[in-house]
Amino acid sequence: MQSTISTDLSIEKRGKPLSPYKPSHLVNFFSVIYNISEELKQTLKSMITEESYKRGEFLVREGEICDKMYYIKNGATRSYINHGKQEITTYISVENDFETSVSSFFSGKPSRENIEVLEPCQLEVLYKSDLYRLYEKFPETNVIVRVILEEYYQAAEERAYMARVGTAVEKYQYLIETRGHFLNRIPLKHLASFLSMRLETLSRLRTRHYRNKSEEKKE
Repeated sequence: MQSTISTDLSIEKRGKPLSPYKPSHLVNFFSVIYNISEELKQTLKSMITEESYKRGEFLVREGEICDKMYYIKNGATRSYINHGKQEITTYISVENDFETSVSSFFSGKPSRENIEVLEPCQLEVLYKSDLYRLYEKFPETNVIVRVILEEYYQAAEERAYMARVGTAVEKYQYLIETRGHFLNRIPLKHLASFLSMRLETLSRLRTRHYRNKSEEKKE
């Protein structure tokens, strides 16, 4: 049966092919999930491009069709939606994370979110059309992407739960336990939006946290 999923390329390519002599972070990531064949490694590597972004640039804007899956080698991004005059941060990604507008990537419809670069980023990029070619030629690719999506949606469900029923202290503890490695890298206003709490509340919790850590070291 012919697929009805769009694989149109709507965003101009700005990257350069990955050097055949350079190791690929994305290939290594796939290899950890599944013992992929050498043929798949080489095919995947030939499809990957590298892109660099400066702070303040966008991987995708609301209304654009996102046809790329990004693997962050270094740097940080945030996804957010516009709600009136308010920006609501929905996700924050750093090294070794994937970044894309999930609904746009898989549906082919315009993105409802923006993906902004918070720190200069070095990215490995796989286009949707290439990913679907991998699905057809290498069935193990379906397993790998399924694992990635399972982890993504489990994390999304946990964040949604904490945002709705967790107290401010519980939300902050969740951030420390799951994403503590970027606590000092991401502007507080974005972290507060990500946790669905007031900026003043997050600032107070962070000050208390570091005060307690400092007192523990003195003991």
